[in-house]
Amino acid sequence: MQFLIVFLALALSSACAPTDERVVLASLRDQLADQYHECVPLGWNPVPASGTYYPGANIELQEGGVWLQALWLARVNARSLRRADVRATVEVLDELARLGMLSRQRQGSGAVYRLTTRALPYFFNESRRGNNPPAISYLCYSTIVPERVVWTKPIHADRVGARDAQVFEAAFEWTAGPPAAWANDPILRAHSVVLSPTRSPSVATFVQDGRDWNLAKLGPSEPPLGRIVDVSAWPPPNL
Repeated sequence: MQFLIVFLALALSSACAPTDERVVLASLRDQLADQYHECVPLGWNPVPASGTYYPGANIELQEGGVWLQALWLARVNARSLRRADVRATVEVLDELARLGMLSRQRQGSGAVYRLTTRALPYFFNESRRGNNPPAISYLCYSTIVPERVVWTKPIHADRVGARDAQVFEAAFEWTAGPPAAWANDPILRAHSVVLSPTRSPSVATFVQDGRDWNLAKLGPSEPPLGRIVDVSAWPPPNL
C-alpha cells in the first residue's frame, strides 16, 4: 500500500510539473494569446532584404506642441506622392480608411490619417519576445495558436540577463489563428507581412520567476522582422 501511495504521488507530481506537455501547452496558449502573426505595415514601406525586410519610406508623424499626442498619426503631401513606395503605403492607408480602421482628413495638398476606435485592439508597435525590435507600427489581424508540444527538455540552470535562473525549452507546433473580419481584403492581404516566428514548430524558452514560468524567448533563430507576404506589392525605395 505504501508503495502504491508513493507511486501515485510521483505520478501526480510528474503530471503537474512545469515540463509536463499538458502544462506546457496550456501555458503556451495563455502566454501567446496576443502573439501577433499576420499584420499590415501602418504608415511605412517594408523593403525586402535577404528573405526578410527593413522599414523604408515612413509617413508616420509625431505631433508637436500638444499635451496628449495621438497614439498613431500619419501625414502625406503631394510632393511625397511622387514616390512609388509612398504611394503603395498610402494605398494601404486609404483601404484601411475605407474599411473604417482609420480616419482620413484632407490637409492642404495632402491628408492626415488617424486610428479609429475600431482599430485600437489591433494596433501593435511593441516587441513581444523580439519580433519587432524597431517598435514600428502595424495593424495585426491574426495570432499564432499553439496546437501540440513536440518535446520538452529538463529544467536546468542558465544565465538570463544579469541573473542565474532555472529554465527549460519546449518545442511546439502552431497554426495561424482566424483572421479578423476586416482583413478579408485582397489589398491588405497582398501588403501584409508575417511576424517572427514565421514557421512551425518553434522552440519556447521558459524562465522561472517565483512560482511562475514565463515564456521569455521564441526560436529557432530567424530574422526578427519576419517576411513579406508578396514582395511584388511593395515598390523598391526611391522610385
